[in-house]
Amino acid sequence: MQQTKITGILTVLLVLVAVALGGCPLEEKQAVVLINLGDSYANGVQSGGGNVNQYTQVNSYPQVLADRMRRVVDLTWSNPLLEMDSNRDKFRIDPSVIPYNVGVDGATVQSLLQESSEDSTYIKELLQPIPDEVGAPVTQLEAAEYVAGLHPDDTVKIITLFIGGNDVLGTVNAGGGTELTVDLINAFLNDTEAGHDLASVEANLTTVVERLAAIPNSHIFVSNLPSVTGIAGLFSAADIERLAIYDNPMVTALAADEFLGFGPLIGLASTGALAANDQILNGTILATGGNDAFSLTGTETKLIVQRTEAINAHIASLAEGRDNVYLVDMVTFFDDVLDGNVSIRGDTLDRGYGGGMFSLDGFHPSNTGYALIADVFIDSINTSGLLHEIPNVKLRRVWARDPYRDNDGDGYVVGPADLSIIDPTFIAFIDCDDNDSEIFAPFPTTGLGGMCP
Repeated sequence: MQQTKITGILTVLLVLVAVALGGCPLEEKQAVVLINLGDSYANGVQSGGGNVNQYTQVNSYPQVLADRMRRVVDLTWSNPLLEMDSNRDKFRIDPSVIPYNVGVDGATVQSLLQESSEDSTYIKELLQPIPDEVGAPVTQLEAAEYVAGLHPDDTVKIITLFIGGNDVLGTVNAGGGTELTVDLINAFLNDTEAGHDLASVEANLTTVVERLAAIPNSHIFVSNLPSVTGIAGLFSAADIERLAIYDNPMVTALAADEFLGFGPLIGLASTGALAANDQILNGTILATGGNDAFSLTGTETKLIVQRTEAINAHIASLAEGRDNVYLVDMVTFFDDVLDGNVSIRGDTLDRGYGGGMFSLDGFHPSNTGYALIADVFIDSINTSGLLHEIPNVKLRRVWARDPYRDNDGDGYVVGPADLSIIDPTFIAFIDCDDNDSEIFAPFPTTGLGGMCP
């Protein structure tokens, strides 16, 4: 009798604590599965193409999204965290853990559908132990279908799909930004073997969405594509002025709608032009930009934007025609960044190098950039009404700790405390003192060989 009384009192106390914390008494959280498909944005790559490891992966938008979802649902999800050896080869920390983020950096729509663990040891490493459990090679899409099948049909399955960027990105980053001509851009966009042509992209997207939508109780949140001409890895006159390290630089050698690629910008540093004067800087830009392959013109930008818009129209049509497919409007968010409409703690993010949105490679997001992308997905999931309201990311906290935040306004950032986690190429880009605008990264004066003292 005494035992029953004590148990009853404890139960009442637990109920009172639950109510005091603002929750329903002893309410069980909804069981939800999260699955992510995509490319390097799903992996959380930062500061170098292919540079993905356990320290960058925890900043990825799937990781941020999962962390926020766990506050309101009983979530099944895991990230295939990678460690690196001294040769920068990557290995799963625990290959026995089934990955629910099955994104593969470098993926295109076609490779997501066709490239398997048999074709790449890296893909096999990311997707383990699924190939072994299936007993056959698996693609990224097949891995997603497999993990979804591990759960009862009545379990809610939230699936994010952010893919297609690499079917356009190659127009501006091929050769490090040194293949920026109408002919080369058209050749990339019409490459039927790689599947970059519009007909292949549309057909493959349709297949991917149809197969995901056929999974019982699946809800597909598919993102449209921001324009790749809005990345920090393309440099306008204003961008170059911000990176120059002499007083009052003025770049007149680029038209208002013209950009230099990343490789040509490095060329400016190798000649010392960013640390010289207007005459030398503009003369070097003209010599560099005079080669059409090194500068993106308004005409070339239009080709890329038209293709991106065509893909986005198809993505929108896939969402409109299916009850369990939802459009995630990433275009509007990135446009807000371009227009200077995204601020945190009074600081305005921009697309420029050191502007807070991107990491050191000028394409992959900063910690804050990934958190903002996760927030766009959160808003879309919340709008669907499928789950309890997912709390948005505490952006002020992320921004305050972001190593890709430019504190002194000189265009360069301090980068992560452990530089071994980034691509060694970009070590010269880190600010040697991010609290002093007169102390810069080695890059402007000594190029890629420079190091901080």
